[in-house]
Amino acid sequence: MLTILILAGGKGKRLAPLSTEEKPKQFLKFNNDKSLLQQTFNRAEGIVGKENVFVVTCQDYEDEVRSQLCNINYDNIIFEPHSRNTAPALLLGVMRIREKYEDAAVLVIPSDHIIDDSHKFYEDIKNGQRYLEYNDKAIITFGIKPNRPETAFGYIRYNPHKYNERIYKCEEFVEKPSLERAIEYIDKGNYLWNSGMFLFRGENIIRLSKKFLPDTFKVLTDICMYQDHEYNKILKEKYMLVDKVSIDYGIMEKYDEIYVILSEFKWDDLGSFEALRRNDISMIE
Repeated sequence: MLTILILAGGKGKRLAPLSTEEKPKQFLKFNNDKSLLQQTFNRAEGIVGKENVFVVTCQDYEDEVRSQLCNINYDNIIFEPHSRNTAPALLLGVMRIREKYEDAAVLVIPSDHIIDDSHKFYEDIKNGQRYLEYNDKAIITFGIKPNRPETAFGYIRYNPHKYNERIYKCEEFVEKPSLERAIEYIDKGNYLWNSGMFLFRGENIIRLSKKFLPDTFKVLTDICMYQDHEYNKILKEKYMLVDKVSIDYGIMEKYDEIYVILSEFKWDDLGSFEALRRNDISMIE
């Protein structure tokens, strides 16, 4: 079974003052009558159905999320008391998903990206699912072929040897480069933009968290032992104890079984005013 976990707790600071701490960019509307979060949810719902779409966000945004996502199952909204970067948010979301679906595959997608050509996006997801059936220890990433020397994105260096249809072994995650280094990556030809989307078995990522982030694993495991009112109370008390770390740095850069799909759908991260100009986008609310 495939589930989708939407990461929607970011602050969108690079788009200030359009994006504010009270209402960051994922809740805003750009050239559309739906916010970025709503567009992401609709895309996910079209793939797996609303019952299998989960959202992890900051507790401060509870009212906004509930207002914007009227169609979501409220039990599928997972709240962080405090923002602690992507690794704890992702792992908390996966642990809650496993309470409902013990053996689910999880596709993690950010809430503030634009994706055109949904058909190609869906085909890449299906391709990743097929590979997971062959190798359940794999983590699948989605890499975008760069068409310019971009310094605002991280990169994935991959081995040109093809494992499957457009699936390659990931050799290295690379931080946002200088312009000179970005030009070098394009010239070499085996670097892709890191889209920040991942597909894996929930059981596998939890196993890896125990290995690479043992303190976070223990804290989240302890929290998830509780239910209802007790769960919320323990979550508020203990969540600050998790490691404040990105999923890339916390797990992905330390694991060998990571593969990348060379994706062909149009993609962009609306993380800056340059991205808005590049896509001819303006805010309408």
